[in-house]
Amino acid sequence: MLSVKNPKDFYAGVLLLCVVAVYALGLLDLRIGSLSRPGPGYFPLILTSLLFVFAVAILINGLRTKGEPIGAVPWRAMFFVTAPVIFFGATVKGLGFVPSLAITAIATCMGSTQWTWKSALLTALVLVFFSYIVFIWGLGLPVALCGSWLRSLFLSVGVPATSLNLCY
Repeated sequence: MLSVKNPKDFYAGVLLLCVVAVYALGLLDLRIGSLSRPGPGYFPLILTSLLFVFAVAILINGLRTKGEPIGAVPWRAMFFVTAPVIFFGATVKGLGFVPSLAITAIATCMGSTQWTWKSALLTALVLVFFSYIVFIWGLGLPVALCGSWLRSLFLSVGVPATSLNLCY
């Protein structure tokens, strides 16, 4: 009978094997091709195979080496990492890139037990700045810096429309 000595690694390996199984099912419909003429399933097959090797190695490590037991589930961190990402996806069009990303960064910082407003605001500022440089200036993605919801709000409080050129 197998005994699990390191439950964290063992269950991580099991989870990765489940991911491999899902990817393998997706590969069934793709043509693999050959080394000289790879098909659409060639590269995903290589990545799935590598993931399988890593998953088995992690699972075996969980059976062989001694590790800590699994502790309490960090629900706060899970919520404040998952919910802001969903928020960003749901509001980036309406609020715009900058406000959605700033709120997402601040909310994600709240997942840490050691977060402060100062560190959260600094994180948001740096993330928005570099994301603007990479995605809007560098890659030229056509994303509104501030969205239609904010444009309507600004117009309703009397901000002139000419100053809202960054809003779509």
